[in-house]
Amino acid sequence: MRMFWVRSADLLVIVAALFIYQSQAHVRTQIISAQEEQQKALRVQEAYKEAMDKIAMDKTEGSQTAENTQEPENVLGAADGIYTGTGTGFSGDLTVEVTVEKGKIRDISITDTQDDDDYLDRASALLGQIMDAQGTDGIDVISGATYSSKGILEAVEHALEGAG
Repeated sequence: MRMFWVRSADLLVIVAALFIYQSQAHVRTQIISAQEEQQKALRVQEAYKEAMDKIAMDKTEGSQTAENTQEPENVLGAADGIYTGTGTGFSGDLTVEVTVEKGKIRDISITDTQDDDDYLDRASALLGQIMDAQGTDGIDVISGATYSSKGILEAVEHALEGAG
């Protein structure tokens, strides 16, 4: 009988120790979570402050830049408008419309062609390059869509000739 009471007391001590350990672990977890939330709040606060400082700086620079800015230079020597040009693609004529605003190419669209969609899709990558370069100088044809590329370049050149 004595052994029963000794084992019961040992079990009770073990259960009490586990309960205390569990309680302390829970408290530690809450403390760590609170610290992480606090650090997160500080990071958000710092990011917000940096963003506000950047906005303030951009506004200051923007107002200074606006005072010194003039109308953009007309690099094309072309009047505003939409100009049409035609070139020879793989399957015949290829027509484009070039939109010029404030002396710069703002948009190019292919309005008519008989070329296959596969080749035309590849060659259409030239449209962005032409707008970036503000002309066709130095623009290479797309491999695998050579004739469609040449047609687009030729059509844009003709359109810009009509604009100038």
